[in-house]
Amino acid sequence: MQIYTVEKTDNGYILKKKSIDFNFFNSVETKSGDIRLIPKEVKELNLYRDIKGLKDYNFNILDLLSVECNGKDREVKNVMYTLHEIYHMIGDGGKIVRNSCLNIQTMILKGWNYSRRLGISYPPCDNNLCVAEIYRQAIANNIWLKMCFKINNDLILKITTSARE
Repeated sequence: MQIYTVEKTDNGYILKKKSIDFNFFNSVETKSGDIRLIPKEVKELNLYRDIKGLKDYNFNILDLLSVECNGKDREVKNVMYTLHEIYHMIGDGGKIVRNSCLNIQTMILKGWNYSRRLGISYPPCDNNLCVAEIYRQAIANNIWLKMCFKINNDLILKITTSARE
């Protein structure tokens, strides 16, 4: 379904394509054939100084829907990719090692993820540990982060590190 908005400018009008993330809605077809979008319930979890609230969820069975970091949408692949992006935003292997809950090494190890730029290797890990590491690093390095996960067909979990300035 294509949705457009019209924006008035000094030179006339611009027709802009607008996208809707259907992961955040349930759709119901009406008798007339129209499709009604019903927003899913969103449960919010705000993490400020620690990551204790994360242990209530099993991220191994949740689907990652969106990632926003310091106000910019990020590519959504998986949580390990997001961790790699966070590490590169921090840009300092020493800071990462000091704040990590992972067994990070400063040498190349077979089967581990290695960042030449940061000079660190970090082990592959399950989604629970990976999400904990992402938020631990974001909090320790003052990175505003919001990730949304699909818990089931009717519930979205939105986790943020802190309120935006």
